[in-house]
Formats: sequence, C-alpha cells, structure tokens
Amino acid sequence: MGQQLHARERVGRVLVGEAEQLHRCAPLCRGDRDPSILGGALCHNGRVSDTDEVHSWHLPRLIIAWAVAAVIGVLVTVLEHDAEQRFAWLALAIGASTLVTFALQLGTAQREGFITRTAFSVAGSVVVIAVIDLIGLLVG
Repeated sequence: MGQQLHARERVGRVLVGEAEQLHRCAPLCRGDRDPSILGGALCHNGRVSDTDEVHSWHLPRLIIAWAVAAVIGVLVTVLEHDAEQRFAWLALAIGASTLVTFALQLGTAQREGFITRTAFSVAGSVVVIAVIDLIGLLVG
C-alpha cells in the first residue's frame, strides 16, 4: 500500500513538472491555435512552423510543379501518337506531377494551408496537362 502511494506521488510530481514546463513554454508558443490540446500550449518543435499569414502560397513551388507537369505533358503528347496509349501515359503524368507536388509542399514544413496549396497545385497540373493534350490533338 505504501509503495502504491509512493508511485502515485511520483506520477503526480511528473505531471506537475510537465505542466510547469508547458506553462513556461506557453508565452513563447501560439496557444490560441487549438486550446483543447495541452491547455492551449503548442510549442515549436524545430521542424514545423506556424505563420501569422492567412495563407502562404509558396508560388515558386506551385510554378515548379506546373512546369514539371508541362514538360511531362509535352513529352507524352510528342512521343505517343496512339490515343489510347496517350491517355494512359497522361494519367501516369498526372500521378507523377502529384508526387512532385507532395514532395514540394512537404518540403515547406508549414502546416497552415497545406491542403489548399496541394489541391491547387494538383488541379493546376491537371489543367496544364489537359491543355497541352488538347493542343496536341488539334495540331496533330
């Protein structure tokens, strides 16, 4: 019985120690993001950062993803003349540009707006590839 009480006391001290550490960290953190998590104290872990901007689009990364999609789309349109095969290669091009988009957006290490940036980038890649294919069909 005495050992259980001693163990509870140790656990209580650890929890109090963690709470004090969070309390010291709270003025440095953005506690207003999600108050339900750890009493609102979300601390910077050195990898992911929050910004006070509404959305940071990382426009150069979007342009790189669209340029990769354009290059792949042009290669497929120029090299493949069979319509059925071209459709399969264009689907593969969209998949490859999606992977490039994920790599570029994860490289930002920024949570805010990740889904929006990724969706916008993938949608733009699909539009770029579709326009290139349409031009290829009209010209060829």
